[in-house]
Order: sequence, then C-alpha cells, then structure tokens
Amino acid sequence: PLISTVCERALMRLVLQRLGDWLVYFAPVSRYPGFVDSLCDFIGELKRAGVEPPEFEAGLEAADAYDTRARELARIYNNYQALLHAADLYDIEGRFWMAREIMQSRESFKYPDHLFVDGFENFTTTQLDMIQAIAARARQTTITLTYDETDPRKKLFEATRRTFSQIQARFEQSELEHRPVENRPDVLNHLSRQLFHDRPKQAVPTEQIQLIETPGRRREIETVARRIKKRLIQGESPESIG
Repeated sequence: PLISTVCERALMRLVLQRLGDWLVYFAPVSRYPGFVDSLCDFIGELKRAGVEPPEFEAGLEAADAYDTRARELARIYNNYQALLHAADLYDIEGRFWMAREIMQSRESFKYPDHLFVDGFENFTTTQLDMIQAIAARARQTTITLTYDETDPRKKLFEATRRTFSQIQARFEQSELEHRPVENRPDVLNHLSRQLFHDRPKQAVPTEQIQLIETPGRRREIETVARRIKKRLIQGESPESIG
C-alpha cells in the first residue's frame, strides 16, 4: 500500500530510533522534527533520480566521500528502504518505481499506439524510464518542449536544454521538429518576451489581457470556463478564443 507523508516521517523516526547510539555525526539533531523532514526530502530526491541504497553507497565510495556523515546517510537510507520492503509498503517515489517495473516487465500491459508527452520542462530519472518503456512498445512517441534558441534569456531555458539532452541520449533515433509559435496579439508577444526579464519594458494598456482573481485553482478554471461558454453562446468561434 501507498503510505502518506505522515507515515513516511513516522517510519523515518523509527529508523533513527533503531540506529540509536550508532549515530555519531547526526546524533545531536536526530530527535528534531526538522531533521526528519530534511532526511525525507533528501531520500526523496535520491529516489526521484533512480538512485537505490547500494548505488548511493557505491557512488560515495567511488567519489572518495565515504566519511562519517556519508556512511550514516547511507545506513539511514538503506534501513528506511528495508522497513518499507518488510511491511510491503511504498512511498510516493516508490509508487513510480513500481509502475516502472510493471511497464518494463509486462508484455501484456496495454500500451498506446501513439504516446504524447506534453507540458513538461524536466523529468526525473524514473519518469524517463517509464516514458522509454512505453515508447519501446508504442508505434510513435511525441515529446514536446518549449524552447526558443533566439531568446536572450538563456537561463530561462536551461532546464529545457538539459531535458532535451537527456531525451536525445535515450532516444537515439529521434527526430527534432521545430514548430514556431502561432500568430497572436502583439501584447501577448510582448508579455512572452518580457516575462522573467531583469528589466521588463511596460506594455501599452489593452483589454486583450485580463487578470482574474479567485480563491483557488479550481475556482479560477471554473471562472474561465464560464467566460468561454458565454462567448461561445454569443456566437464566437472556438478558434478565436484564447
């Protein structure tokens, strides 16, 4: 079964209690809730990167960084995973590991003819493994990334460039297709160019952009949907809205 964040932290506290006097470097902070949170976040990062306990420990040794702190981190991670396996539990990251194993091992799994992956700028190692497993059985795979090589804000697309390199390394037979942005009002082009700019230039006031203030994401979607519906009822074509 999948455990909650609360249970995840309870398991981590149990790991620290069982290690007890064995801890040296982390002994002064092992009883603090903030340390438990930091450990869970750290192990979560390792698991999202697809790094299992033996690999983590081997990597530390290979980098000649296997000091007291590293040794204790490796033991904590190993014991945490051992507790999960013993109780047949998995955390959020472990759920993705399980899904990956199913996709990689079951030929009978129903795979799509065409895999579309859209709306991401980066992927974890596990997510890339899952995409690769599905793509190996799908007839065609399309992965979209938002990128503009002419944009002067180079840092804005650093994550996209890294993701593209990872995709190229995994899909050697991939073909790159550039699709320009469709025609849109000048004010939207201005907003796109000035967003996240160090010194943005002010746009000419216009009614083409409206700010919607709502108490939550769901209410925001509902408000936008009502406005779209109203314009459709008034006779506007769907292509003209947006």
